[in-house]
Amino acid sequence: MPSSRSRSRAAALVLLAVLAGASGCGEAQEQQRPAKPFNDADVEFVATAGPHLTVTVTTARTAEDRARDADVRQLAEEVAVSQGKHADAVSAWVSEWGEQGAPFSHGDEDRFAHEVTAGFTVETVATLSSSSKARFDRFYLRSLLEHLEAGRTIWRSEAANGRDEEARDLAEQILAEQEDLSRAAAGLLRR
Repeated sequence: MPSSRSRSRAAALVLLAVLAGASGCGEAQEQQRPAKPFNDADVEFVATAGPHLTVTVTTARTAEDRARDADVRQLAEEVAVSQGKHADAVSAWVSEWGEQGAPFSHGDEDRFAHEVTAGFTVETVATLSSSSKARFDRFYLRSLLEHLEAGRTIWRSEAANGRDEEARDLAEQILAEQEDLSRAAAGLLRR
């Protein structure tokens, strides 16, 4: 029977493969970036940010359809649009940097799995899919807050340690946007 670490690594590799070949989370990024040196922090950022953002967008799309409260649906739409654009940018880097030899693997699979799925684990997504509309809103908002909090580790690490200026800028932009989204979600939970 595969270990938890093996399953986490396999899930991460599947997410990366899907992310590298998928588009449609937001508008496609068509401009080519000139080849630039990137460091291990940049590679780790791209490898974790892509799946994290994809999970964020996927669950937001579910919330757009299932949420009862119009404000929750509006927040979910904002999440899907803003984070979808970032997922597309990261997906382009996976392809580009992979061609340049970026080693997309993770030294700490348990931490990687936590940062990618926190708040939106397989169990959480199953519960979201089967919950009543009355229960859905609060459960989605709590899960979103946990997921966004876990992502802060990814964004802060890249902003502090990354070499690629565009990747650092994107990490800082995502951090600011997700802090705004977290405040909005927390405000909706307080109502």
